[in-house]
Amino acid sequence: MGTIYKRKGSQFWWIKYQVPGEPKPRYESSKSPLREDAEKKLKVVEGDVARGKTLPPVACTVGDLLDAAILAQEQKGNRSIKDSRRNADHLKATFGKRKASDLIGFTDAVRQYRQRCLNQDDKPSTVNRRVSLLKFAFHLAALEGRIGQMPPFPP
Repeated sequence: MGTIYKRKGSQFWWIKYQVPGEPKPRYESSKSPLREDAEKKLKVVEGDVARGKTLPPVACTVGDLLDAAILAQEQKGNRSIKDSRRNADHLKATFGKRKASDLIGFTDAVRQYRQRCLNQDDKPSTVNRRVSLLKFAFHLAALEGRIGQMPPFPP
């Protein structure tokens, strides 16, 4: 059973929950000033724990997922690995430090990224390849159990 609380000096509600097999409880921000949002997030997390769903490590970032995707492509023997590395570096500048488990607003962030790249005169095919690499990184992480769920990607 988890708890919801407000940290001193923070505008957001936080959740605290225990994952079986881990010695310490996990603490996560709901990233919302509304208690109801924190309650919803806690229910989702508790449901995942009850179903035995593997929860992502707290420190897993989108940059980590991109690194794993590049490694997978190298091991597969992809010939376009040089392009993939360049695309990953471009994606890391925008999404690299973002927690992989933070899916709130992710679809909008990808849309804004696409639009910003197109406004900078990047070719649509280049932008699509970058977003495809990001999608592949999340798909791979979901298969490996590093993230709880695959985020929605805009069409």
